[in-house]
Amino acid sequence: MPFGLISGVAFLAVLFFADLAHAAATGSEAEFGPILLGLAIFVLGAKLGGILMARLGQAAVLGELLFGIALANLYPLFAGCAGIEFVRSNTILKFLGEVGVLLLLFDVGLEVNLRAFARVGPSAVLVALIGVVLPFFLGWGTAVWFLPNAPTLVHIFIGATHIRTNADDSTLRELLVPLSELLVPLFFVLMGSQVDLSSLLEPSAMALGTTLIIAAIIGKLVCGLGVVGRGIHRLTVGIAMIPRGEVGLIFAGIGTRVMLNGESILNQNVFSSVVLMALITTFITPLGLRRVFRSAQRGVH
Repeated sequence: MPFGLISGVAFLAVLFFADLAHAAATGSEAEFGPILLGLAIFVLGAKLGGILMARLGQAAVLGELLFGIALANLYPLFAGCAGIEFVRSNTILKFLGEVGVLLLLFDVGLEVNLRAFARVGPSAVLVALIGVVLPFFLGWGTAVWFLPNAPTLVHIFIGATHIRTNADDSTLRELLVPLSELLVPLFFVLMGSQVDLSSLLEPSAMALGTTLIIAAIIGKLVCGLGVVGRGIHRLTVGIAMIPRGEVGLIFAGIGTRVMLNGESILNQNVFSSVVLMALITTFITPLGLRRVFRSAQRGVH
């Protein structure tokens, strides 16, 4: 990736957040310039992060999230928090991010290929059932253990972040690509920008995040036991289902916006722990798959 391009993004980001800080401080109503520039910076930064992760054999969502996290946690060290807080609270950017969520949910639905599901038969049903039920209850149980006094809705949301589905309707998805390419990365950058890394320094938050990661991995590895046919590597199926990137973050994002008794369902510590779980599970999956495939190739030869 050209160093000049990265430097240009960094330079524009500094100018952008300076404008945002000024807008936030003066209460200016003429916010559209900074917002448009901010949208451009966010999408460009997300794309650069995605390209970098793709070159490293990782999912693009990992780079988009990390860009948002880095922006929110590093920029205030040099220029204060005004620009970041403006971004987090700006209604237009939040609305565009919400549209990105809807597109992402729609895309997840389009991935469901019932014909392919029927071809696989009982294995598909068992893997799908195990992949939804077990991870949900592992996440729910973890939430009950670490957050016993939290409302039941909090436990349900954390359980839901452990669910991931797979699915395919190429034609319709291609029609949505232009809009999705713009707004879905914006959603992930905004999700990353909500993460306060200092909250993970608290032992309770780190313990919750670590346990969620373990529960997420175990819950999906067990899915491989649902494969009843021959010729399919059960461990490969389990590893391939581990990532919680998109769907987990959608539930986490909803949890930060839904209010219960005047407070968000997911507080900052819980949200950061869920994002940490999504990052780690997304990161380790390609590594695990490559190792399994190399072992299989060595076994063949």
